[in-house]
Amino acid sequence: MTPQADLIYNHDYAERLYRGPAAFKEAWQELIFRGEVFERVFYDAIGPILDAIPQVTGFPWTAAQHTIPIYLIADGTSVPAPLSLVVTADVEQMLYDLIWLLVRANLATGYASAERRDQILQAVSTAVAERAGLHLQDAIANVELALREKYGVETKSVDWDLTTQPAKHYLAL
Repeated sequence: MTPQADLIYNHDYAERLYRGPAAFKEAWQELIFRGEVFERVFYDAIGPILDAIPQVTGFPWTAAQHTIPIYLIADGTSVPAPLSLVVTADVEQMLYDLIWLLVRANLATGYASAERRDQILQAVSTAVAERAGLHLQDAIANVELALREKYGVETKSVDWDLTTQPAKHYLAL
């Protein structure tokens, strides 16, 4: 069962999370404008993304994930629960961040460390983007750079072949 995903513009929720320098009224208008730009890409891409995730992870979507609300927020950090996506001018990066959050929601496992979690999510998210037919090379490069800066130059992605085996095969469950 492939879930449905809906973009949610919730003024009160977005305002509660807002910490930006400008008045929230201005930030809300920017969120609406940029969100509408993202919607044009989102509704074409979300079906293939949601179909690809269980193929790459090896974990089916659960009945509880029948509908996935995606709250759009003006600033801060995107969070997995409730799934909240920061709206920016970079639609490609937003799409990759959304894949990352959806993969995190689908993977039914714990992680030995935050670094290991991020390595796994990076590898699986990249494989999902490729399987969904999305060309997000700039966003993938940005995430790889951010992970190297966060964890150190020697940080490497996991060495999994996700074209032949799902992530579940590599995880010690």
